[in-house]
Amino acid sequence: MTNYQYIHDLFKGILASSQAIEGRFVIGYRYGLQEINYDQLGQVVDAFDASKKYPLVVMAPPHSTVDFGGHNAGWETYRIIMFFLKKSFNNSDNTVQQIHSLTGTSQHRVYQDWHDMKRCCVNFVQALLSVQAGMRPAPFNYPTQQHALCIPVSNIGADRAAGVRYDFDFRLFLGCEIEDYAEYPTTLELELDGHPQHSL
Repeated sequence: MTNYQYIHDLFKGILASSQAIEGRFVIGYRYGLQEINYDQLGQVVDAFDASKKYPLVVMAPPHSTVDFGGHNAGWETYRIIMFFLKKSFNNSDNTVQQIHSLTGTSQHRVYQDWHDMKRCCVNFVQALLSVQAGMRPAPFNYPTQQHALCIPVSNIGADRAAGVRYDFDFRLFLGCEIEDYAEYPTTLELELDGHPQHSL
């Protein structure tokens, strides 16, 4: 059965080829709620252990719906929420970005961080589509006829990271193998009313 491990390995593998992200990808597993708030996101980012921390991508635990019949039988649709983040006002090597010669402060604006991380996000989706097109048949599908949502985010965690949140649907084929049963039962003998009679 293809599911969470496959998604993790697929996304991390694609992001490993990103010249900006360089494979820095983590799932915020401590928070099962898909509506991860910015304080929780900040805790995940602050706990990320890497010698070079930014830019990075955080994914919320994905929720899904399964279709066992009909046109999409065997496919599971996940709601993916990913955060593409960089440290505000700093380059990836932690030096001040666009430093002002007199004040020593950054002239780089937060909306420019949004722009930079949106470029990483769009490139990730394009890479995902490229991998999908190269697999026949592909066990996953990024539906191109969807309205994915991209939201700027700021002041995340102790580093005041900024970037974009990207919400999209992602479909994964469950697989046909029987895993937990020697074979599936076809009949069961059950009483129609197994509840004992009670006196009124």
